[in-house]
Amino acid sequence: RPVQAGRGQMRAGIIEFEASIDLSNVQLVCKSCGEKTRVGFRVDEEGKKVRVCKKCGQDIG
Repeated sequence: RPVQAGRGQMRAGIIEFEASIDLSNVQLVCKSCGEKTRVGFRVDEEGKKVRVCKKCGQDIG
């Protein structure tokens, strides 16, 4: 993050700091196809909601 020099700071420049990442900015990597993918949902035979890989269609454990 670029920072300007001010009264409290001695130098201007680019500083690095840790920050959280929103979940919408992260993609899942599917174990079966190895691709980064979006996640879909479907209902299985038992009536449970299951996450599904959008590229290969396999269940995500």
